[in-house]
Amino acid sequence: MIEGERKAHDYLARLNACQADPDELAVIVSMLYGATLRGFCRVLAKALGVSHA
Repeated sequence: MIEGERKAHDYLARLNACQADPDELAVIVSMLYGATLRGFCRVLAKALGVSHA
């Protein structure tokens, strides 16, 4: 899970610096599964302001 979170933080940093694009996101996600994918998605959801009430 921690690896997925790190990948998400890295991607978001590059995206905010205009150094990443949606194609890169697709490649990253296509290689993730299980706990790593859950960690990645958790960070993205938090960055998007999604909350589960």
